[in-house]
Amino acid sequence: MGQPNLNLTAQPAARALFPMGTGHVDPADKSARILKAALDLFVRYGIKRTTIDDIAREAGIAKGTLYLYYQSKDALFGAVAERICAERLAVAREAAAAAFHPQHLN
Repeated sequence: MGQPNLNLTAQPAARALFPMGTGHVDPADKSARILKAALDLFVRYGIKRTTIDDIAREAGIAKGTLYLYYQSKDALFGAVAERICAERLAVAREAAAAAFHPQHLN
């Protein structure tokens, strides 16, 4: 894969997708393992340089198994992006609810 991308600005994206940290994924949840592996590799090496083979190897599954969950790297990238957005939206909703809680209006 070559030299790692040392741009650490993408690290919050990894924490956004997996708020408990990038190491806390249920091993039985293959979809979550695939998303975690994809995000880790996308952050580390970039989307263009990361292959489906790399993601399958990082997730500890066969390449064919990965394709049962995602048709292509583009579909997988879309799922990663969707998951990040959903997580960030949930955090924003929690913050908004806390800010407008009736106890704060006194």
